[in-house]
Amino acid sequence: MRYKVHKEESVSVIGILAGDTLSPLLWTLYFSDFDIPKTADDVELFSQLKSHLEQADDLLLLALSPEGLQRKMNLFYDWCSFNFMSINAIKSVVSFHGIQPEDLPSFCFASNAVEIVLEYTYVGVSFRGGPFRADCTHIIFQPHYETKAEKARSVAHGVLHVESMIGHLPAAEGRILYMGCIDPHLTYGREIAINSSIDMALSLARVQTDFIRRLLGLSKKVSNIALYTETGIVPLLY
Repeated sequence: MRYKVHKEESVSVIGILAGDTLSPLLWTLYFSDFDIPKTADDVELFSQLKSHLEQADDLLLLALSPEGLQRKMNLFYDWCSFNFMSINAIKSVVSFHGIQPEDLPSFCFASNAVEIVLEYTYVGVSFRGGPFRADCTHIIFQPHYETKAEKARSVAHGVLHVESMIGHLPAAEGRILYMGCIDPHLTYGREIAINSSIDMALSLARVQTDFIRRLLGLSKKVSNIALYTETGIVPLLY
């Protein structure tokens, strides 16, 4: 498949055009001079210190202490002010992973308070903060699994609903719709949201098997093997 887009030359006097395919890249280039000096509050990952992450204009500040996080928030606020940008404190949140401090501090961008939450979403992946045990790391990603399973099932119902308008949906066309509309929800964030809980992984897998069974008109007594051999869809857990 070839995809080519041609667009007439245009000039913008108010910044990057929202929704333009070059927006993420241009923002990354614009943001490249933002830097936070390394401190003991940075998170160490594979012998490298990480203080912030960016995906286009979605920023995540990392710190091991409340004081360190507020200092980084101040640095980010100063950088934005210098570059004629403002931070939306209402759309910003603070969360923590671990035991909650007895005196929970407050955080702010200048005089604008930032809400502290236990669940948050970054780049489409939902996380749960608060206390956790080393053998229960799946709790961190539980909101992500629940959200994606719910969205995928809702989309699956929408895809199957077309039969009320066009009649029987052939398996080949159903597979195309599955790969384009449902599978992206079931596999989103798979690079980081590891299957540390079989129950949560099965919640996604059931959406897949239920859709294929309905598409092929098969009962629950039919082996799952037939679902994949008849459609060519790869089992989600593999």
